[in-house]
Amino acid sequence: MSLDPQRFLDSPLLAAASCLDEPAVLGAQHTWTWRHLHEASLALSQRFGDATAVLNLCTSRVNFMVTWLAALRSRRLLILPPSGGGADLAAVMKASASPLIVVDDPQAVPEPWRQSALVAGPPEREPAAATATELAWQPAWDDTAVRLYTSGSTGAPEPQPKSLRQLATGAWV
Repeated sequence: MSLDPQRFLDSPLLAAASCLDEPAVLGAQHTWTWRHLHEASLALSQRFGDATAVLNLCTSRVNFMVTWLAALRSRRLLILPPSGGGADLAAVMKASASPLIVVDDPQAVPEPWRQSALVAGPPEREPAAATATELAWQPAWDDTAVRLYTSGSTGAPEPQPKSLRQLATGAWV
């Protein structure tokens, strides 16, 4: 039996009630469920202020995922720069309207952006409190949600805007 990818894309997959208490990130100290990640992402997104774009420079799996979900849930463009180096960040910041850098280690961000970087974590791992209804959301599958960058190994890094539908379909096949 084959699964229908369209059914997959049309469901509120990321916060589906049947998956909220399933493990999402396995850590040395804690297992994070989808409920924990979504709750932490809602809290983080409230700290984004007027930013329209979020540069995710988090290196921990939990912080990266929480930042990813916070950007998607709040419909801000998620930017994954080619590196955290000064030249790459300068180019990405210049090409983005109202960008915000989110990191888990502010020392990893070169000046002059260190002072304005938002530190993502470690997020609080509170006992799960939100209901499935409070966490429910439907992604904007066809809007540009992510801007990835090529490595630049054959020239300057090039932006690659992607919708969630493009990413999910690519992962599906």
